[in-house]
Amino acid sequence: MKKYVDILLLHVYIDNNSHNILMILVNLSRLNRKDNTVSVAILGGLDRLKPYYLKQGRNLGFDNMKVFSKKFPDMVKRLSKFERIVICTGNVAHTMVEGTVRMAQINGIQIGRTHSSSVSAMKKCLEKMSI
Repeated sequence: MKKYVDILLLHVYIDNNSHNILMILVNLSRLNRKDNTVSVAILGGLDRLKPYYLKQGRNLGFDNMKVFSKKFPDMVKRLSKFERIVICTGNVAHTMVEGTVRMAQINGIQIGRTHSSSVSAMKKCLEKMSI
């Protein structure tokens, strides 16, 4: 199993005219991956539709996908390893959504939301994220 270590690089640019400082934090491990796969976590949804969610994601080019339909230990820590998160807001507890959104904003993870848990709604949300 391959493991990736997050390497962070801070670029600081100083504009001489306006004396503004622009800081950019770059995660080198995600930029330099050789496999170019995007990891997606699906939070919520229906257990019986899990294989269909995964199939739709694979068809769109997301090879590394995982579905979390129930709350689990160290949820926020485990979800922070994904690059994109889809939340089915109709079938998930508010505490799960709040913690996930807070963590995603801090880590710069893209979030997609769908109220419906249908496979077609999931596909549309994943299509928007793949662009």
